[in-house]
Amino acid sequence: MSAGAPAAGRVLLVHGLWMPPLAMRWFASKLRALGFGTGVVGYHSIVGSTGAAVERIRHRLRGGGPTHVVGHSLGGLLALEAVRGE
Repeated sequence: MSAGAPAAGRVLLVHGLWMPPLAMRWFASKLRALGFGTGVVGYHSIVGSTGAAVERIRHRLRGGGPTHVVGHSLGGLLALEAVRGE
């Protein structure tokens, strides 16, 4: 792990259908309290394309070192697709 990286690692959170990224704030705060670094990926679940959402997740994963990805509902499916091709 690089200098300044959280001791417990990094977690990328991906919200579900009809939800804004803000919906993951509670989870992020609990994970930070446990020593994890957190990030939230937002995407337009209704009007946006799934391909764009998958690419946004991939972009956030690149260059950040080992990362746990937690997705809720549609966010979980998008996260699986994002890591499948990497």
